[in-house]
Amino acid sequence: MSYQDHYQQSIEQPEVFWRKQAELIKWCEFPETILSQDENGFFRWFSVENEVSVPPTIDDPVILDEIRDVMRQRGIGLYAVS
Repeated sequence: MSYQDHYQQSIEQPEVFWRKQAELIKWCEFPETILSQDENGFFRWFSVENEVSVPPTIDDPVILDEIRDVMRQRGIGLYAVS
């Protein structure tokens, strides 16, 4: 399938396209619904019955604060004492 074919399918058949993409990912629980709309008209992708928790990432401000604090405690980087 060419890029243009993928693009066309993503526009014309978004639920089919994104289901195929979701099948390439290892899920704890595969989504029950690929695409839906809530009562306010907002689109919801990859809905599951149970709430999914996502581990924090390096760009999470809380994680960055924790990293900075540990670096300060250990004297690493800008906090190093020479």
